[in-house]
Parts: sequence; structure tokens; C-alpha cells
Amino acid sequence: ALQGTQPAQRKGAGRKVSLGSIPDFAYQGSGYRLDGVVPGSAAEQAGLKKMDIITAIDEKPIQGIRALSAILKQLEPGQTIVIDYLRGDQQHRTQATLQGK
Repeated sequence: ALQGTQPAQRKGAGRKVSLGSIPDFAYQGSGYRLDGVVPGSAAEQAGLKKMDIITAIDEKPIQGIRALSAILKQLEPGQTIVIDYLRGDQQHRTQATLQGK
């Protein structure tokens, strides 16, 4: 084995955190609609459910999956975020503590 070699760290390549939301790729409207949540994930612990539509994270509007990904890339594991979402026609707010990927 070579000495002094470290596993390559990809700098700024991807997200360090996971929300655990499963996107509804068929959804064409504004926001990010969930097709479900990963059991035990930050999204599940925050109370999010299938068909909820995330409209903002930390007051930043979420137009779709790309906007959600862009925000998550800037965050660290253990950070708590505020999530605004629609369930039916009711606006809700919850908090999620992000987990490492």
C-alpha cells in the first residue's frame, strides 16, 4: 500500500446532508412535492408526508427539485432548517435537523 495517500475528497461536488425526502418527479407545479419520506430521516422526523409540497426552506422560496438541491448543498449535517409546506390547501411550518449523507 502506498504511504501517505488519503482517500480523495471531492470538493464541493455534492451535498453533505440528507433531508430524506423522495421527490414526486411527475409533479409539474410550483414547489417540491414529496412522493414519500425515508424512514428515520430528517423529513420523517419533521412530520413531512407523501403529497406535501415544500414551498420554502429558511424563508428561501423553493420552486422545484433544483432549488431544493441548491439549498441543501450549502448546509452542514446537524443544522436545523425551517420548512414551509402545503398539505392540501393548508400552509404549515416545521423544523428538520439535517443528517449526514
